Amino acid sequence: MKIVGFLLAGSPRLGLIEGDQVIDLNAVDANLSSDLGAVLEKTGEI
Repeated sequence: MKIVGFLLAGSPRLGLIEGDQVIDLNAVDANLSSDLGAVLEKTGEI
């Protein structure tokens, strides 16, 4: 599993790479931060 930060229409988003697709996690959970660094820091991955 790979976590990725990306832009959609100029807005930062957080996603997961699944095969050759990116799953937009912000579309799944609007309360999730779109700041990849903040999410990784919060989960202890940094």
